[in-house]
Amino acid sequence: MADHLIVWVDYAQEQYLSLDQDVATRLTERLRVLAADPKYEARYDAGTGRWSAHFDSGAGLIVYILSETHGRIVILRVLHLS
Repeated sequence: MADHLIVWVDYAQEQYLSLDQDVATRLTERLRVLAADPKYEARYDAGTGRWSAHFDSGAGLIVYILSETHGRIVILRVLHLS
């Protein structure tokens, strides 16, 4: 299966750009895993239709929507307790 394309909403991209470099590197590593398997160690919230996945040993959270039809992951938020 081909990797999913990762697309960022502006707010999430701003959050990503504000992270320390080492945290951003760990986030990028987690996104590579999600691109190959968007449901790997992720949770789905049926009420909102959104997925979430932890990164950086649970200190970070990625919130996204997944389109299997279009092969895309849309990153909505990036949160990190730093």
